[in-house]
Amino acid sequence: MRHHKHCAAAVQILGFAALAAGTAAYLSLGGGEPRYNWQWYRIPGYLVLVTEEGVRPGLLVQGLLVQGLLVTLKISAAGLAAAFVIGLAAAILRISRSFTARLIARVYLEAVRNTPLPSSSFSSISSSPPYSASGPSSPRCSRSACSKARTPPR
Repeated sequence: MRHHKHCAAAVQILGFAALAAGTAAYLSLGGGEPRYNWQWYRIPGYLVLVTEEGVRPGLLVQGLLVQGLLVTLKISAAGLAAAFVIGLAAAILRISRSFTARLIARVYLEAVRNTPLPSSSFSSISSSPPYSASGPSSPRCSRSACSKARTPPR
Protein backbone atom coordinates (compact mmCIF):
# COMPACT_ATOMS: atom_id res chain seq x y z
CA MET A 1 0.00 0.00 0.00
CA ARG A 2 2.80 2.42 0.90
CA HIS A 3 4.65 1.58 -2.29
CA HIS A 4 1.54 2.45 -4.35
CA LYS A 5 1.24 5.88 -2.69
CA HIS A 6 4.92 6.65 -3.29
CA CYS A 7 4.63 5.62 -6.93
CA ALA A 8 1.56 7.78 -7.44
CA ALA A 9 3.30 10.78 -5.86
CA ALA A 10 6.39 10.21 -8.02
CA VAL A 11 4.26 10.01 -11.17
CA GLN A 12 2.50 13.26 -10.27
CA ILE A 13 5.81 15.02 -9.59
CA LEU A 14 7.29 13.77 -12.88
CA GLY A 15 4.17 14.82 -14.76
CA PHE A 16 4.31 18.31 -13.27
CA ALA A 17 8.04 18.58 -14.07
CA ALA A 18 7.39 17.52 -17.68
CA LEU A 19 4.57 20.04 -18.01
CA ALA A 20 6.73 22.83 -16.56
CA ALA A 21 9.65 21.91 -18.85
CA GLY A 22 7.37 21.81 -21.89
CA THR A 23 5.85 25.20 -21.04
CA ALA A 24 9.32 26.74 -20.51
CA ALA A 25 10.56 25.33 -23.82
CA TYR A 26 7.49 26.60 -25.67
CA LEU A 27 7.83 30.10 -24.25
CA SER A 28 11.61 30.27 -24.73
CA LEU A 29 11.29 29.32 -28.41
CA GLY A 30 8.96 32.25 -29.02
CA GLY A 31 5.75 30.24 -29.09
CA GLY A 32 4.13 32.68 -26.69
CA GLU A 33 4.43 35.65 -29.03
CA PRO A 34 1.26 36.54 -30.91
CA ARG A 35 1.38 36.22 -34.68
CA TYR A 36 -0.96 39.10 -35.25
CA ASN A 37 -0.99 42.85 -34.85
CA TRP A 38 -3.73 43.88 -32.44
CA GLN A 39 -5.53 46.91 -33.87
CA TRP A 40 -6.31 48.94 -30.75
CA TYR A 41 -7.52 51.93 -32.74
CA ARG A 42 -10.71 50.01 -33.60
CA ILE A 43 -11.81 49.46 -29.98
CA PRO A 44 -13.22 52.95 -29.19
CA GLY A 45 -15.64 52.63 -32.13
CA TYR A 46 -17.17 49.59 -30.47
CA LEU A 47 -17.62 51.44 -27.15
CA VAL A 48 -18.98 54.85 -28.13
CA LEU A 49 -19.97 56.29 -31.50
CA VAL A 50 -20.52 59.89 -32.56
CA THR A 51 -23.49 60.39 -34.87
CA GLU A 52 -22.71 62.17 -38.11
CA GLU A 53 -26.22 62.54 -39.46
CA GLY A 54 -29.77 62.56 -38.24
CA VAL A 55 -31.63 64.90 -35.93
CA ARG A 56 -28.65 65.71 -33.67
CA PRO A 57 -25.25 65.25 -35.31
CA GLY A 58 -22.35 64.91 -32.88
CA LEU A 59 -24.41 62.99 -30.34
CA LEU A 60 -22.66 60.16 -28.50
CA VAL A 61 -24.37 56.78 -28.80
CA GLN A 62 -23.56 53.36 -27.40
CA GLY A 63 -21.25 51.14 -29.40
CA LEU A 64 -21.76 47.40 -29.89
CA LEU A 65 -19.71 46.38 -26.84
CA VAL A 66 -21.66 48.68 -24.52
CA GLN A 67 -24.95 47.46 -26.02
CA GLY A 68 -23.80 43.87 -25.47
CA LEU A 69 -22.85 44.64 -21.89
CA LEU A 70 -26.28 46.16 -21.21
CA VAL A 71 -28.06 43.17 -22.76
CA THR A 72 -25.93 40.82 -20.65
CA LEU A 73 -26.78 42.75 -17.49
CA LYS A 74 -30.51 42.71 -18.37
CA ILE A 75 -30.43 38.95 -19.00
CA SER A 76 -28.53 38.39 -15.74
CA ALA A 77 -31.03 40.49 -13.77
CA ALA A 78 -33.97 38.64 -15.33
CA GLY A 79 -32.33 35.29 -14.57
CA LEU A 80 -31.63 36.33 -11.00
CA ALA A 81 -35.24 37.43 -10.49
CA ALA A 82 -36.61 34.24 -12.06
CA ALA A 83 -34.28 32.06 -9.97
CA PHE A 84 -35.34 33.88 -6.81
CA VAL A 85 -39.06 33.45 -7.56
CA ILE A 86 -38.72 29.78 -8.56
CA GLY A 87 -36.46 29.01 -5.59
CA LEU A 88 -38.79 30.75 -3.15
CA ALA A 89 -41.79 28.89 -4.56
CA ALA A 90 -39.96 25.56 -4.32
CA ALA A 91 -38.92 26.30 -0.73
CA ILE A 92 -42.45 27.23 0.28
CA LEU A 93 -43.84 24.10 -1.38
CA ARG A 94 -41.13 21.99 0.25
CA ILE A 95 -42.08 23.05 3.81
CA SER A 96 -45.82 22.95 3.15
CA ARG A 97 -48.11 20.68 5.13
CA SER A 98 -49.74 19.48 1.92
CA PHE A 99 -48.43 16.16 0.64
CA THR A 100 -49.15 17.17 -2.97
CA ALA A 101 -47.22 20.44 -2.64
CA ARG A 102 -44.23 18.65 -1.10
CA LEU A 103 -44.38 16.03 -3.86
CA ILE A 104 -44.41 18.71 -6.59
CA ALA A 105 -41.42 20.44 -4.96
CA ARG A 106 -39.56 17.15 -4.60
CA VAL A 107 -40.15 16.16 -8.24
CA TYR A 108 -39.03 19.59 -9.43
CA LEU A 109 -35.90 19.61 -7.25
CA GLU A 110 -34.89 16.08 -8.25
CA ALA A 111 -35.44 16.86 -11.92
CA VAL A 112 -33.32 20.01 -11.72
CA ARG A 113 -30.62 18.36 -9.61
CA ASN A 114 -30.27 15.38 -11.91
CA THR A 115 -30.16 17.34 -15.17
CA PRO A 116 -26.62 17.81 -16.49
CA LEU A 117 -25.65 21.45 -17.01
CA PRO A 118 -24.81 21.09 -20.74
CA SER A 119 -28.24 19.71 -21.56
CA SER A 120 -30.07 22.42 -19.63
CA SER A 121 -27.84 25.08 -21.22
CA PHE A 122 -28.48 23.65 -24.69
CA SER A 123 -32.23 23.61 -24.22
CA SER A 124 -32.31 27.22 -23.01
CA ILE A 125 -29.95 28.43 -25.76
CA SER A 126 -31.80 26.61 -28.54
CA SER A 127 -35.06 28.28 -27.54
CA SER A 128 -33.59 31.80 -27.32
CA PRO A 129 -34.41 34.45 -29.99
CA PRO A 130 -31.32 34.21 -32.25
CA TYR A 131 -32.08 30.54 -32.89
CA SER A 132 -35.86 30.74 -32.86
CA ALA A 133 -38.27 32.12 -35.47
CA SER A 134 -37.72 35.78 -34.52
CA GLY A 135 -33.94 35.91 -35.15
CA PRO A 136 -32.00 37.86 -37.84
CA SER A 137 -32.72 35.21 -40.49
CA SER A 138 -36.42 35.60 -39.84
CA PRO A 139 -38.60 37.31 -42.46
CA ARG A 140 -39.80 39.66 -39.69
CA CYS A 141 -36.31 41.18 -39.43
CA SER A 142 -36.10 44.07 -41.89
CA ARG A 143 -33.09 44.06 -44.18
CA SER A 144 -31.78 47.47 -43.09
CA ALA A 145 -32.17 46.79 -39.35
CA CYS A 146 -30.44 43.43 -39.58
CA SER A 147 -27.57 44.72 -41.69
CA LYS A 148 -27.02 47.61 -39.27
CA ALA A 149 -27.02 45.20 -36.33
CA ARG A 150 -24.36 42.98 -37.92
CA THR A 151 -22.10 45.69 -39.34
CA PRO A 152 -19.29 46.83 -36.97
CA PRO A 153 -18.31 50.51 -36.87
CA ARG A 154 -15.44 51.68 -39.05
